[in-house]
Amino acid sequence: MVAQLYALLEAVQPSPFVRLSRAVAVMEAFGPERGLELLADVEEQLAGHGPMHLARGEMLLRAGQSEAGKAAIGRALELSRKVAERRFLEARLREIG
Repeated sequence: MVAQLYALLEAVQPSPFVRLSRAVAVMEAFGPERGLELLADVEEQLAGHGPMHLARGEMLLRAGQSEAGKAAIGRALELSRKVAERRFLEARLREIG
């Protein structure tokens, strides 16, 4: 349902940020591979956007690609300037191992 709503929103107001949100919703509903497919279209546009790297990292982890997932989350950490966000990302990386 949420993925369908994001698809409608993207149809009327396309943007890389809407696509990112749609990719996360699709991942939750249909699996990480489907989310990664959608995300691939905007990765370059959102290369400097930490939350995109975090979402991509989580999708990769769920798809069984541990090293790529950790690297993506590490990139999100590199881009982050917010203390609370950095703490979260550092904890997530420790959690993953």
